[in-house]
Amino acid sequence: MFHSVQKRFVKVLSAAAISALMLTGCSGGNADNADSSAAPSGSPSATASVQKKKLGSLDDVKVSDNFGEKPTVEGIDYPVEVEETMSKVIVEGDGAEVPNDNATVEVHYMGINGTTGETFDDSYNRGSSTYFPLDGVIKGFQKGLVGKKEGSRVLIAAASSDGYDPMGMPQAKINPGDTLFFVVDVIRTEQPAVSGKMSSPAGFPKVSDQDGKPVIDIAGAAAPKEAASAVLVEGKGRVLADGDILKSHSVCTTWDGKQYYSDFGNKAVIDAKASQQKPLEPLWQQLVGKKEGSRVLVTLPGSVAYPKGNPNPPLEPNTSVACVVDILFTQPIPKQG
Repeated sequence: MFHSVQKRFVKVLSAAAISALMLTGCSGGNADNADSSAAPSGSPSATASVQKKKLGSLDDVKVSDNFGEKPTVEGIDYPVEVEETMSKVIVEGDGAEVPNDNATVEVHYMGINGTTGETFDDSYNRGSSTYFPLDGVIKGFQKGLVGKKEGSRVLIAAASSDGYDPMGMPQAKINPGDTLFFVVDVIRTEQPAVSGKMSSPAGFPKVSDQDGKPVIDIAGAAAPKEAASAVLVEGKGRVLADGDILKSHSVCTTWDGKQYYSDFGNKAVIDAKASQQKPLEPLWQQLVGKKEGSRVLVTLPGSVAYPKGNPNPPLEPNTSVACVVDILFTQPIPKQG
């Protein structure tokens, strides 16, 4: 979503909201926020010398179906390994599907080391769910969740190549070669691309859909005298609050018909008023109270949007604009400490 003056787009999902263990990806990289008490002395060593049983399927693994509560896992004869990442739905939800491998999700999860059988991470014990974008977690976790529905409990067996190979994760006592098991409750997911028949509110520019991307037609629309908004497609998800984090797609056009910003076709943008690089306040206020899955048309007079103009992108003072914003995911600002 566009910002005021020379603001650039910033991801503000704070490390406090995301397990440090999950953020490091497959390289076993930085994990400054991991529990230092879990770190063994010395460097991680490969566990190839341990005789591990090959696990070809998850059919015999039993997981409790108490969604939202700490799961029990039975039927794994440790130490075990899988050659390829696999997943199994324990409880089938009926909500939206996790749309892609960079979607943001809210989950509860528990991680078990396939070599030792020890639990190395557990959001249930921490007492709060966790948010993260799937392009910020290990590949095995990502592969196991794409396509799963809200309300589902999923068992994932992540091959070491989709986990922390080649370095391991000493803070969590994960060595190179360790298969990892996760039980994940998918509470909420980023919405897929907004779709549906758009309304045509009177007094606003017309908006059409071209290959899933909104196109704003200013012709014939009177320039706005005050900030206003109209919901073109009504979503059914969580309502955006003023202090939230927002993940969205947007396109903006000046009143002379020039499109000066669009992030459709790219990764969705994450914004929050609490970040150092804030979204444009008048636009943000028009989105507050709207639901995830909604497409919203916002019109701003020049005196509100850019009374002093803007250097990048270059806009003259008092330029009136129209923006279409697809609200994909909202979340509260994570609590620190």
